[in-house]
Amino acid sequence: MEAFPPHPCARAVALEKIGLYKAPHISDITPIQIPPHYEYIEVLTGGRVSFETEVGPREFGCGTIFWHLPGDHTIHENNPEDPYRCLVLLFKNSEDPARRVPHWTLWERENEALVFAEEILRGYCDSSLDREVLGAYAYARLFWQAYSYSHRKPDLALPLPLRKMRLIIDQSFAANLSILDIAAHAKVSVSHLHALCRRHLQPSPHQQLLMRRLQEACRLLISSEAPIKNICKDCGFANVECFCRSFHIKFGTTPGEYRRQHSHDPFHS
Repeated sequence: MEAFPPHPCARAVALEKIGLYKAPHISDITPIQIPPHYEYIEVLTGGRVSFETEVGPREFGCGTIFWHLPGDHTIHENNPEDPYRCLVLLFKNSEDPARRVPHWTLWERENEALVFAEEILRGYCDSSLDREVLGAYAYARLFWQAYSYSHRKPDLALPLPLRKMRLIIDQSFAANLSILDIAAHAKVSVSHLHALCRRHLQPSPHQQLLMRRLQEACRLLISSEAPIKNICKDCGFANVECFCRSFHIKFGTTPGEYRRQHSHDPFHS
């Protein structure tokens, strides 16, 4: 069996320091280079900072997570008219960490990043709390935010028509959306859209639309008591028969059985 590297949260990761940094009203801040065995995470809580991305420099604001590994430099290209502020967390590893999430990611909701920063600072200043537990929670929460964003964010390396395709599928999957509609939104022909998918993505446009509808169906089956026919309609399926057939092909069970499997105590039938 193929051996996989250990999951980052399974390594010995120790929280060494937490603090807040407020940049002065100058353009360039002297950066810090991260030493071996350390991970340095900066969560912007205000202001603006410029950072070099895969497509050139970009300005970032509140809710951005910068995850620095050994050899990286901390953020430093400050906006003097709106200096950045950030929560900083320093973790030490038992070994040099590999990059498991992108260098920068965004918190989906800025206010949640601010709530997290306040929660972590309050916990860090409370001497009655276990620092090891606090560190494990902070690391896992940040890793989840970075991972989930990297999973859903547009891949800037993809051609623009494919990014447009993914956006309209994510936003309009519940509508009566056809592949012709998607191609028109992406400003390419249907045949060209299929060709781009074959070249850059494995799933076809139809498969990606179907997967997004099924993803939402799973969420509704677990989180609501809505009738199957309502969920079918809310997820964009033409009829219940089509929905149930697609669901069974993907998950090997019916929507009703899926709901039963995920709506009770897992230790009791």
